[in-house]
Amino acid sequence: MFYVQDTGIGIERDKYHLIFDRFRQADESTTRDYGGTGLGLTIVKNLVEMMEGTVWVESEQGKGSTFYFVIPWRKPEEVPVDPVSLESRETLDDWGNRRVVIASDDPDSRSRLEKLLIPTGVSVMKEGNMKACLKVMEDGQPIDLIFMDMKMGGLDGYEGIKQIRQMDGNVPIVAFNSLNHGMMEEDALNCDCDAYLSVPFEKKELVSLMGKFFRRSYRDNTLST
Repeated sequence: MFYVQDTGIGIERDKYHLIFDRFRQADESTTRDYGGTGLGLTIVKNLVEMMEGTVWVESEQGKGSTFYFVIPWRKPEEVPVDPVSLESRETLDDWGNRRVVIASDDPDSRSRLEKLLIPTGVSVMKEGNMKACLKVMEDGQPIDLIFMDMKMGGLDGYEGIKQIRQMDGNVPIVAFNSLNHGMMEEDALNCDCDAYLSVPFEKKELVSLMGKFFRRSYRDNTLST
C-alpha cells in the first residue's frame, strides 16, 4: 500500500466521491482560495485502475488528507535465457578491440562472413590468399581469431595452418570450406584448427564461436586441460 499525506484544509466526508470526478473539487465556490482544474485525482484514479488497483481518501477538516492506493503485485514470468545471447552480452563490450582475419580466395565467402562480423564491432581484415594471411602474421599484427578457408588455391589452409602455428600457437583458427564439400568437422580438428564453421554461415553459430574464443587465454586453457 502507498499513500500521500498533506496538511491542508481537509475534505468533508460527503464529498469524498466528488474529488475523483473530472473537473470537480471539494470546494466549488467562486470564492475558493485554491486553484486547479479538478483533473489531478481523476488521472490518478484512472492510472491506478488501469493497473487493477484501488485508490481512496481519508480526511479530517482542518487537519489534512491522506490518499491511499494499492496495486496488485505479480511475480514476473521467467523468460528462458538463450545461452548464445547471454554469452554474447558478456563479451560484446570488449569486441571493439578484437581483430579478426578472414582468409579465403572466394569473394562471396569473404563478403558473407564480413557482413555477419561487422555488427559485432570487431575489426575485420580480409585476405584473398594464404600468403597474404601469413604476411599479416609475420608483421606481428595482433590477431584474435582467424577464419580459414581450407580449400584455397595455391598454398591451402592445411599447409597455412602449420606455418601459422609456428609463428603463433595460441591464435584460434576456425576452419570452413567455401566449396561446401570434401571436408568434415573431424578433418578440421585433426589439422590443429579449433573449430569448424559450416557453410552456409549461421549467425548464431558464428557468435557462439566468437564468444567462446574471445575469452582470455582460450587456447592455453584448452591445451593445458
